[in-house]
Amino acid sequence: MADKRYIVADFNEVAGVQCPCGISHRAITRRDTDIANVHLTHIRNAEEHYHKRTNEIYYIVGGSGWMVLDGDKVPVVPGVVVVIPTGCRHAGQGEFTALIVGTPPFEEGDEFFD
Repeated sequence: MADKRYIVADFNEVAGVQCPCGISHRAITRRDTDIANVHLTHIRNAEEHYHKRTNEIYYIVGGSGWMVLDGDKVPVVPGVVVVIPTGCRHAGQGEFTALIVGTPPFEEGDEFFD
């Protein structure tokens, strides 16, 4: 597919991997494109962290809980969208699933914990 100008991914074919937020299915990553990553992540009481290079957009698709954003606690349910710019300390609390788009794509080493 390297000769195509587009990418098609199927979350049904992507194995989940353990991450500090929970279990993430990483359908599109930096290996695929330098435009954005697309992950479907089941979040359960994540560790607070921030990124220096990647902005993230969370679209809540299932479950409920809170996003802790720079110390503020914001309720999340399906349909809620949260934009998290670089440097914003964040953590998902409770148990929910989010479609996460990162731009530029997340890369190892860009996850910082206090």
